[in-house]
Amino acid sequence: MTEASNFIWYELMTPDPTGAAAFYGAVVGWTIPDTGEATAGGVDYRMIVRGDGGHAGGVLALTSEMEAGGARPFWIGYLHVEDIDTAIKAIEADGGSLQMGAMDIPVGRIAMVTDPQGAPFYVMAPTPPPGSEGMESDVFSVTEAQHMRWNELSTSDPDAAIAFYTGRFGWGQEGEMDMGDMGAYRFIQRGDVGLGAVMPMMPGTPSADVDLLHRGRRYRPRAGRGEGERRHGHYRADGNSRRRICDERGRSAGRLVRAGRAAEMTKASPAGGRGRGWAATVRWPTPLRLTSKLASLAAPPACGRGKRREYMPSRPNQGPTGGLTPHIAIADKRAGEAIEFYKKAFGATELARIPADDGVRLMHAHLLVNGASLMMHDEFPEYVENESGPPDGVTLHLQVDDADAWFDRAVAAGATVVMPLDNMFWGDRYAQVKDPFGHQWSIGAPIEGE
Repeated sequence: MTEASNFIWYELMTPDPTGAAAFYGAVVGWTIPDTGEATAGGVDYRMIVRGDGGHAGGVLALTSEMEAGGARPFWIGYLHVEDIDTAIKAIEADGGSLQMGAMDIPVGRIAMVTDPQGAPFYVMAPTPPPGSEGMESDVFSVTEAQHMRWNELSTSDPDAAIAFYTGRFGWGQEGEMDMGDMGAYRFIQRGDVGLGAVMPMMPGTPSADVDLLHRGRRYRPRAGRGEGERRHGHYRADGNSRRRICDERGRSAGRLVRAGRAAEMTKASPAGGRGRGWAATVRWPTPLRLTSKLASLAAPPACGRGKRREYMPSRPNQGPTGGLTPHIAIADKRAGEAIEFYKKAFGATELARIPADDGVRLMHAHLLVNGASLMMHDEFPEYVENESGPPDGVTLHLQVDDADAWFDRAVAAGATVVMPLDNMFWGDRYAQVKDPFGHQWSIGAPIEGE
């Protein structure tokens, strides 16, 4: 697959590139030079350098004139298109708007647009350097550390936004995670790669329309956009609530995602509520914990109006139902298939699923089977010394009201009979089956009349 319709660049706009360099160096390990190169409009522009020498994006220094004109610090992504003018016309025809007209820069042609709900992004038709016509951007990667890994859109209309991006850029929407009162966290794919997710913008949050002086020219929102304070905000999801973490200039330090595996998101944005817009996540190879140095950079008193603010309600408890909860591993990248089987065979209800970085496997899933919790995940041999073999010595028991009905349904769904259904001496009608993934189940119910 070519990189068309992929995020090929990310840009931080900030009035303090030096402060941003210290912050992101401590959090991510990026290097941002002390000085930048002046653009055609005289704007200071610096590259973000990864540990492997590649680039993670760029930093554009906001001048006092830009800030006086309404510019605010935020991150913005660039989507690859084949032809800028054609893309602009198509986006406007789909309900989006043009915020900054097409312009040529040394590495290609760009324009700033918004989707129909007002979330801004760039479209770019890149021009590779001479002799490197086949070069592709590597700023986005699902496996490599210090690369952007996840793109999250907060929007006033998730259905319309998904229709726009899937229709215009060929993305797909596959699966979702229930966030209770916060709505559904809906995963988006580009081919077989997990690109990110779309979620509802919380009620009462301000607009994120673009109002900035960029590259020496002022661009204001088109008529019809919402009023209100034009700011972006990015958050950390800690499993029970979403809280703001800011650096010493009030910029967001991002959100923790991928429980127990990877990744503290670090994004610069102004203090204030989150509006509609895209956020991106950086990948770490190991879980990141805030050190005292980072904690001082993200001190709550410097965030917004001087205190930590709650922006999203607590999630309803989606933990285990209590008692002993089995947590099973599924081999051969088939956890998603296993979920569908358990729904057919045992009437399971899916409560949550969290995809892995590769966009194929599941890091975690939570099902409700016969009133009790079942946790599951795909195998991850790259994170353990030895792969687990076929499950052995464990039987998952279902005590039900009608053993015959449950047994027949399981067999019809594809379970293999291990022990035929029969009346047992202890007073239960009982059977054992094996699912297509190697796990053994027993089904039991009191014998009628006993």
